[in-house]
Amino acid sequence: MVEKLISESDKAELKKEFDSFKNDVDVKIIKGPEENEFTAFTINFVSELAEISDKIKIEVLDSDHNIAKKEEITFFPHIFIGYDRGYHIEFMGAPIGYEARSLIEAIKTVSTKKTELLDDNLRAKIKEVKKPTKIHVFVTPTCPYCPNSVILSHTLAYENKNIRAICVEASENSELSQRFNVSSVPQQVINESFDHITIGAQPPAKFVAEILKI
Repeated sequence: MVEKLISESDKAELKKEFDSFKNDVDVKIIKGPEENEFTAFTINFVSELAEISDKIKIEVLDSDHNIAKKEEITFFPHIFIGYDRGYHIEFMGAPIGYEARSLIEAIKTVSTKKTELLDDNLRAKIKEVKKPTKIHVFVTPTCPYCPNSVILSHTLAYENKNIRAICVEASENSELSQRFNVSSVPQQVINESFDHITIGAQPPAKFVAEILKI
């Protein structure tokens, strides 16, 4: 018998939280040609979440799937949340440790259609982004401050479909982390530019202003 990743007590708490879900949410997991422990964890964890709420629709796709090709996915596992609705709310690597909460919050946002981090002024400002904008948020599983940055970036991607927000597990993606000299997390990189790197959890207003500089 496979040991469950989510305890019965946590499952009961999540059930209460998931009762607020309104709409189905597609969660697509792109797996690599060779499965590893991170892919196995991701599939098992999301599958257990889907057992708690029938609003969560999980799909496990191969690395040669047309979505993987279209989005140029080269690292696995890779997670898309709400992709069928046009969102680019993503995880590059397994949602381990504190990032499990980030994943749950992303699913919750897409299902309930509610965000809480932005006031009306910031919500209007982020809609001013008219061209494709990519945000990488580098994290580690043991960083308690990282989920705030991930949830903020995913909120922005929810509010504006021109924004693609990717949570990057830094240790799993060492090559990308080295490319952007990641030594402290959370680290945000906008449009893969060294001129638009921020370190540490950013206040929403400050981060929105940074994006609008692009």
